Amino acid sequence: MPLRKPHEQQTSPDSCAEPDFERRKAALAESVATAGLVRDIAALDGTEGAAAREYFSLVMQFNKSEMAWTGRAKHPALDPLNALLSLTYTLLMNEVAALLEGAGLDPFLGFLHRVDYGRPSLALDVVEPFRHAVADRFVLTMINTRVLDATDFQPGGPGHGLFLAPKPMKR
Repeated sequence: MPLRKPHEQQTSPDSCAEPDFERRKAALAESVATAGLVRDIAALDGTEGAAAREYFSLVMQFNKSEMAWTGRAKHPALDPLNALLSLTYTLLMNEVAALLEGAGLDPFLGFLHRVDYGRPSLALDVVEPFRHAVADRFVLTMINTRVLDATDFQPGGPGHGLFLAPKPMKR
C-alpha cells in the first residue's frame, strides 16, 4: 500500500456524496433507534417507511448515471431506476425462495413479513439483509458503469410501468 504524505488529505467514502448526506444518515439512524420504541404495527410501518425513504435517498446519491432518482416507486415502477431495483429484488427473492425450498423449508411462512396468500414471506425475510449488499450495489454498478441506461427500458403498457427490454436483459 502506498504511503500517504502528511499534508495529503485522505478522502472518505462519503466525500463524493451530496451535502445533506450526514443529515440523511442521522435521520436513518434515528429511525432505527425509534423502531424499538413503537407500540403497534402501524407505527412500525411508518418508521420503516421513513427509514426506507432516507435509505434510498442516501444510496441514490451514488448514482452517477444520467437517470434521475425521484424516490422509490414499486407498483408500477415508472422510471428505469425503480424498474431495475424491482427486477433485482424479484430475482434475488426467487433465488432465495428456491434455496429455502431445496433446504426443506417453506418459503411462504415468514416472521418479519406477514403471511399472505402467494407471498413468499420467509424468502422476503431472508432477502432483507442482502438487499443492500447484493441488489442495490448491483444496480448502482450496472448504471454507473453504463452497462444499462435509460434507453434499455420499455413501457409495459397502460398501468404497467417500465420493464427492461429483452436484449438488455441478456446482458
